[in-house]
Amino acid sequence: MKTFWTLPSNSDFFNRYATLIPTLYRLGFLAQIVSAFTEIGIIYSLVFSGLADFWPQYAAIGAAAGAIVGTAFLEIGLRKFTPYSVQAVLYGRFSGLDLGMSIFILLATITLFGTSGLLSFKGSKSMVEAIAPEPEQQTTTKADSIYQFNQTQALSIYRLDSSEIASRYQGQVIAIKKAFASKISIERTNYANYRARERRTGESFTSAKSRIRAKIKNLEAQRDEQTAQLEKEKASELSQLTQDKKQAIALASNEYQQAKEEVSIFNTDSKADTKRKVNVYGGGLAYFTVICLFVFLLSVILHEIHYKGSGLEQRVLPTQYHFSGSILSEARNALNNRFQQYWRSWIKEFEESTPPPPIPISPNELYNIKDLEQPVYDLNYQQIPDKLRSIYIQARPALGGNLPAIQQGEEPEKALEYLAAAKHLEKAGLTDQAKEMQLKADQVISMYLGPDANETTIADLRKGCIDHLYNNAPNPFGHHHRRPIGFNPSKASVNNATVNNASTGSKLQPKDCLNCGSSYSPKVAWQKYCCTDCKEAYHAQKHGGRAFNAKAYHKTKRRK
Repeated sequence: MKTFWTLPSNSDFFNRYATLIPTLYRLGFLAQIVSAFTEIGIIYSLVFSGLADFWPQYAAIGAAAGAIVGTAFLEIGLRKFTPYSVQAVLYGRFSGLDLGMSIFILLATITLFGTSGLLSFKGSKSMVEAIAPEPEQQTTTKADSIYQFNQTQALSIYRLDSSEIASRYQGQVIAIKKAFASKISIERTNYANYRARERRTGESFTSAKSRIRAKIKNLEAQRDEQTAQLEKEKASELSQLTQDKKQAIALASNEYQQAKEEVSIFNTDSKADTKRKVNVYGGGLAYFTVICLFVFLLSVILHEIHYKGSGLEQRVLPTQYHFSGSILSEARNALNNRFQQYWRSWIKEFEESTPPPPIPISPNELYNIKDLEQPVYDLNYQQIPDKLRSIYIQARPALGGNLPAIQQGEEPEKALEYLAAAKHLEKAGLTDQAKEMQLKADQVISMYLGPDANETTIADLRKGCIDHLYNNAPNPFGHHHRRPIGFNPSKASVNNATVNNASTGSKLQPKDCLNCGSSYSPKVAWQKYCCTDCKEAYHAQKHGGRAFNAKAYHKTKRRK
């Protein structure tokens, strides 16, 4: 988008200030540069102190980037918003939509001026501190060395003198002890001689021995007295030597403290002098930056007044590119269109070359095993007449729920149903669920057998039921007759034949067919259907139209 200014309509006014305004306008740019330098200093310090705690290795780079971006934001904003603010006042743009634009432009200009002035004023001192030389500082290295040397020398002199004194007095003590040891040895020899004469002659020399012992005691006392006197003199000399050492160390310490105080006073004065210079020059630079901001504002105001007085107007020549989308937007759309065209064409060709789906296969049977419960058994003992105990299993409800109620006479049918379900579950690979169904069948068989139930009888009857399900044997319940509950062989009034005849001669009550609903007389207690057709029809309805042919199914199973 191109812009240009029209020719001045008031040539006299334009010519009158034509040479001043461009120079003043350039002066405004220089004022912004000065202000920018001070702003960079304070923004760098603020950002650096904030990043030093989190990313110390990147604090300097981040602070430099933040200072440059922050300063550019302020100065470019001032250069753009200030002329529009002056134009809003000169041209009275405070009506209609111009009112909203003018208010926000003025607010932005005031905010930018205030922020720039504050940062420039504060940053001037920071900049002077950054470029100011470090105050001259003295160290206590020399004083430390002198103090360490004096202290070491005092200790060394003390060690040498104390060693010399100790050696000297030690020699005197040894000499005295040797001298008295010789005298005492002579007296002890005399004492031994007197004792030998007493043993040899039988005479008594008690007085002479007493004198010798007294003389030995006297010699030992003299020895100890002289030794103690030497130790006293030795201790006196060592005490005086210790006092001399302490005085030497104290003198060296006083000299060291005095040297440190002189260094501290010099360093304090140097820092104060540097700080005073920084305050003087920093304050001067701070006020200079404020003057620069005033010059910048004055240059913009006079520039706009000159253009208005001269009748200059800014015109805009937009082109089609100004109203078109951005280059990035155009590139994104072009890439998206090319991407869509390529992949949609490929997907279409791929779909057209894909064959139609095959005919679906028949679904497999599903079994709902969520309500299966873990059976629990109680082992009970029954005393029989031959005084042997018989173990039988008595089923009780599982921990997760109760078994379905089974009426007397329905045990054979329920046992066969559970074993048939176990067979299908095992075929489907559900071994654990098949075991649970087999345990349920064992419960029912145990209920059917009553007191005769034990591990052997239950296993035999279960095996007969499984063989019957695979068409390898007849129904075991057809020829098996359980003992009546409470039967005791010793008290039985009838024989087994009578019991068997009574059990087999009983008539079953009529039932209703599960498929057609008609009444029929069942041959066995677990019969549910009136005929084989109803049974197969009911199975086909239950399993989605698939008819069940037991003979064909078991023949196929045996071939496999």
